[in-house]
Amino acid sequence: MSYLWESGLGVDLKGQVVSGRGLAAAELLSLKDQVQTIVQEPLCPGSLNIILNHPVRLLDAAGIEFDFDYRTLWRASLGGINVWVYRWRESPLHIVEILSPVHLRERLNLKNGDTVTLRMSKRQIGKIHFLERFIWAALWAGRRHWFYSHKSYSNRTVRFGKELGATQERPAFRRPIAGILHIEGIVAMRRNTLSKSLLKTGSLPRKE
Repeated sequence: MSYLWESGLGVDLKGQVVSGRGLAAAELLSLKDQVQTIVQEPLCPGSLNIILNHPVRLLDAAGIEFDFDYRTLWRASLGGINVWVYRWRESPLHIVEILSPVHLRERLNLKNGDTVTLRMSKRQIGKIHFLERFIWAALWAGRRHWFYSHKSYSNRTVRFGKELGATQERPAFRRPIAGILHIEGIVAMRRNTLSKSLLKTGSLPRKE
């Protein structure tokens, strides 16, 4: 089955390949029957993890939800191969995980750090409001890779992001005043994390 991209309606999302934490394989294995009902083809175990260059919110209505609407799959194309983009509600806006019937690292000769282009439809892309984009930048700008490499920072940051609209799931209501007040705490949290990393390693972790 081919995914047809209408002329002028395609969007290229660029990002870098990274190693994940091995969570997708276990999570999706427990939901194998639901996933197979959606994709209608055998998939390789696990996922290809991509850190997008910019935050992107995908429209749940343009995908197929499962696991009580907690997770969603969207059709896409990567390197000319038809794939599925996988996200969950708390997924940061720069994180996508790719499911495929072929082993993408082998087929496309990919290694960590390689830049890839994910092709999606404009109809799958949602809006990110100014405050949501501002919150995302406060949490992740210069630290996009930390979602996978710094578990403690990631866990706390995802909680902030979900509450303030910087994850795949937009909050049911916006609290702009609360969002602004949280910025000071977010900045302090990042400074504290940096200080701990410096004390442990003697140098700052890699920025982008």
